[in-house]
Amino acid sequence: MTTTTTETETQVAQQLFDAYQTQHALTMADYATSVADEDAAYRVQAELTALKQQPVGGYKVSLTSAETQKMFDAHTPLYGAQVADHFLAAPTTVRRGQLMDPLVEVELVFKAKEDLSATDSLTDLWHKTTVAPGLELPDSRFSDWFPDLPKNLVVADAAVGGLVVYGAEEDTDKRFASVDAVATPKCTLVHDGETVKTGQASEVLGNPL
Repeated sequence: MTTTTTETETQVAQQLFDAYQTQHALTMADYATSVADEDAAYRVQAELTALKQQPVGGYKVSLTSAETQKMFDAHTPLYGAQVADHFLAAPTTVRRGQLMDPLVEVELVFKAKEDLSATDSLTDLWHKTTVAPGLELPDSRFSDWFPDLPKNLVVADAAVGGLVVYGAEEDTDKRFASVDAVATPKCTLVHDGETVKTGQASEVLGNPL
């Protein structure tokens, strides 16, 4: 993996940051060839994160279901760094004007209690984390982004991070009796009294852990 950021990548990061600050959306087609591959996309994301000059509060993991991977022609998840003040403890009020073109997704929000390792088993992660219910509001600096934004631009744009509203945190191994139980929660997203979407945690790669 090349770690040197090109001039074009630096320019894309600056333009994303300007859109982030001004809420003037970028045109997707103008960036069709600007981010060559996934490595380049993560370099742009790192530059964008640095420009925000805020502490990172966590990471959004995207494309964790077969449905969303198919939408973005991907075979693995991706991640985006999110600044700390975009994680909001419930109850809270979010103004529509805080975001550009948001969606709403139901999530489980995990927090590491100790260092994690790539070799951790699901049981290790069950013991090493807290979990909270959450609503994520993904958002993009590109206009008309969903569901057509190319994967490399999704990555560059901090995994289309917006806001995360989270509820009460509990130790994962106290909230769930077993690793397998983490895959069992079912949820219903309701808007103005109408059911919009239902789902189960197992849709996230079989188990959110």
